[in-house]
Amino acid sequence: MPIKDATVTEAMQRLSGQYPRFGSRRIRVFLGREGIELGKERCARLWAQAGLQVPAKRKRRRTVAA
Repeated sequence: MPIKDATVTEAMQRLSGQYPRFGSRRIRVFLGREGIELGKERCARLWAQAGLQVPAKRKRRRTVAA
């Protein structure tokens, strides 16, 4: 169902650009607020098919007390 999933994928990409630290679970909540209801498995599957990922956190360098 690529035609049916296209609008959902567009909304996911827009929201992930706006909230880069949120994954598929949190984006699903935002989609629900916009009126797009999805099951959690379908949301995760579309998230992966769109190639979306949460960027890895960078390690902070600790300062050495002298």
